[in-house]
Amino acid sequence: MTPLPRADHSPASYRLVDFGDGRKLEEFAGHRLDRPSPAATATHPAQPGRWREADYRYDATPSPGWSGEPPPTAWHFRWESLVLELRLSGSGHVGLFPEQIANWRWLQSWLRRQPQRPRVLNLFGYTGGASLAAAAVGAEVTHVDASEPTVQWAKHNASLSGLAEAPIRWLVDDIRAVVRRARRRQVHYDMILMDPPTYGHGLSGKDWRLERDLPPLLEDCLRLLSDDQAALLVTGHSPIASLATGPFAAASWVQLTRRFPQRTRHRVGLFDDAGRRLDFGYAYRFQTPLTIAGE
Repeated sequence: MTPLPRADHSPASYRLVDFGDGRKLEEFAGHRLDRPSPAATATHPAQPGRWREADYRYDATPSPGWSGEPPPTAWHFRWESLVLELRLSGSGHVGLFPEQIANWRWLQSWLRRQPQRPRVLNLFGYTGGASLAAAAVGAEVTHVDASEPTVQWAKHNASLSGLAEAPIRWLVDDIRAVVRRARRRQVHYDMILMDPPTYGHGLSGKDWRLERDLPPLLEDCLRLLSDDQAALLVTGHSPIASLATGPFAAASWVQLTRRFPQRTRHRVGLFDDAGRRLDFGYAYRFQTPLTIAGE
């Protein structure tokens, strides 16, 4: 498997200003935020004076919350034709993981080359960035998340992006239940996207553990993919080094490598203003060789 080149620059509406001492200083569409970052623990800020420029700061302890006045209720982030509403959520998130934008470019490139309208399943869909990126290039999308407020946020982003009438099916459901139903109904997709957390809870309250639950989910998803051209994207924020170890059982890895002769893996990172790279997680892209009609 060939690693992707480390060309992970920031999108125009986002800047990683600085990081260190377990925090990161970021700018989202004009708002500068100071937030925790476990990946930044082993280093120190390159520009300590810049941190005074933060508009808002999030602290998880002693009581989780944002400081900064006055807090915005919402503001807009633009990428290509998409408009995403950002908010200072109680969890410290804002509704966008900027490192995912490189994956949006990749999935759009793959989807544009399909001879017919592709079908996409987006699991752990969050606020809809990947779903909207797929719909914007003509895909039929099923977006799944266990959080009703988050799915409503994603639908609002669809409206902001002019995609309210796009063929997107919005599901508030447990990821595993959706995949099992699709298997029973013999539903197939051309592309499956997933950004699973390390820990979490499904709609029914059943807990999610990456090392325990991802391998069977991957095996089920492989059975949902089209027999011809297909693609699978798996991303996450844990420090695992390889899909073949840790939460990925050997059987799952063997099935993946047999199914997909074309695959890339890399750690996702973005560069700060000083040129230093902060790790944001992992991305694994699997795809079958593309056959263009007429070739």
